[in-house]
Amino acid sequence: MKNPAARLRFWARLNGADVWTLLGWSLARLAGAQLKPLGGIWCATHGYVPSLLSHYPFGAVQAMVIGRVVFAADKAALRCHIRHEWAHVRQFCRFGLLFPLLYLLELLRQLLRGKSPYWHNIFEQEARRNEVRKMCAHRN
Repeated sequence: MKNPAARLRFWARLNGADVWTLLGWSLARLAGAQLKPLGGIWCATHGYVPSLLSHYPFGAVQAMVIGRVVFAADKAALRCHIRHEWAHVRQFCRFGLLFPLLYLLELLRQLLRGKSPYWHNIFEQEARRNEVRKMCAHRN
């Protein structure tokens, strides 16, 4: 790869999800969460995770992803939201280090358009297509 931009994109995709996973894993440990591996991801529940999720900057959530670490308020929320969160894990892997920036830019784009930053966000729309179509006790 002679093109510097292509080289940067390659390394961002290759290492990005792992950098964010390390950050997510560290945050989970600091929060006293129970970390359990599940098919290539880590699931973080209990400890201070419910409190962290309830104080999310854009409103309380039941689950979220940082790299390959899925944070869930409890095991029921994890079961309910796992497919949605898996889509975000794939997005972290696809876009690497840039994913959080791309997500925030999409959030801002929707706000500027007068749309819901969550419901009209292209990353959330992709994740919702992966959800199980059943009612859960915990819905965002």
